[in-house]
Amino acid sequence: MARKAAYLLIILKLQLWCIIAHSEPSILQGIPVKTITNQQITLDKISANRAVYLKIWASWCQPCRKQMPHFQKSYEKYSEGIDFIAVNLGINESMSAITDIQQTFSLTMPIVIDHTGQLARLFDLKGTPLNILIDKKGKVIYRSHETSETLDNALKLLSNSITPDLPSIKIAQNDNNRPVNINAKTDRPTVLFFTSAWCDWYLEKTRPTMSANCINSQNIMNELYKKNPDLNWTGVLSRLWTTEKELIEYQKKYRIKYPLYIDDKNRLFTRYKIKTYPTLIVLKNSEIKLKLEDFSDLKSIIEKFSKF
Repeated sequence: MARKAAYLLIILKLQLWCIIAHSEPSILQGIPVKTITNQQITLDKISANRAVYLKIWASWCQPCRKQMPHFQKSYEKYSEGIDFIAVNLGINESMSAITDIQQTFSLTMPIVIDHTGQLARLFDLKGTPLNILIDKKGKVIYRSHETSETLDNALKLLSNSITPDLPSIKIAQNDNNRPVNINAKTDRPTVLFFTSAWCDWYLEKTRPTMSANCINSQNIMNELYKKNPDLNWTGVLSRLWTTEKELIEYQKKYRIKYPLYIDDKNRLFTRYKIKTYPTLIVLKNSEIKLKLEDFSDLKSIIEKFSKF
C-alpha cells in the first residue's frame, strides 16, 4: 500500500512538473513591437512553441546589410522548423528605409520594429547586427554580432527538432521601473542632450543629412552651454559601439565642457523614448518642456531656449 502511494506521489509530481514546464512564459512574452504596417503586437504572437532566430539590425548599418543574404537564405532553408524575425532597431529610421532593405534583399520573413527599445535592453544590445537564437525551451543559446559555423549548425539541428549542445546564455534583468537619477544640482531646468559618439562620421556617406545634424547639434549645444551655464546640463551618449575610450575622444573632438557619460544600461534613452540621435530635452519639475531633434536652425533654437 505504501509502495503504491509513493508511486502515485511520483506520478503526481511528474504531472505537476510537466504543467509548470509547459506553462513557462516565453522569453519574448509581452515585448511590444510594431509591424511595418504600423500595427503594435508582442513578439510571442509571432513565435509560439518553436525555436526562434532574431536578427536585430538597422538600415544604415553596413555589417547588417552584408549579413542579410545569409539571413534570407537561412530562412528559406529552415523556416519550416524555426521562426525567423527581422527586428529593426528603430533608431534614426524611416519606414521607407526599412522597406528599401526588405526589397533590396528580397526579405520574406516577418519584419518588426523595436519601437520601445525593450528588446534591445533585454539582450543588452551594444552593437548591430545582433544574431540571437532561442531554443524551444526558451533558452538563449546563441548571441553574436557575427554569423558563424556554430550558428549554421545550430539552425540545422533545431530545424530537425534536435536541441544543440550549447550553453544557455544569461539575459539582462528587467529594471524598467527602477528610478533614474539625473543629478540636478539646482532647481533650474535640466538639459539632457542625447547623441552618439559615431553618428557624425559613421553616417557621413550613407546618411549625410543625419551626419550633418549630429555635427550641428553638438556645436549648437556647446554654444547654448556657454550662454546658459546655470542650467543643469548632462550629455548622454548611446552605448552602441561606445566605450570610455570613444567617450574621451568625442569629448576632446568637440571640446565639450558639460558632464558627459555613456548610458550603459540604456535607461535614460528608454525612459524618455529617444529613437533619434541627436535629441535635446529640457525638463522642468520632471516635465518635458522642450524636445528638439532638428538642429538646422540655430536662431530658432536660441529663441526657444531663451524661455528658460
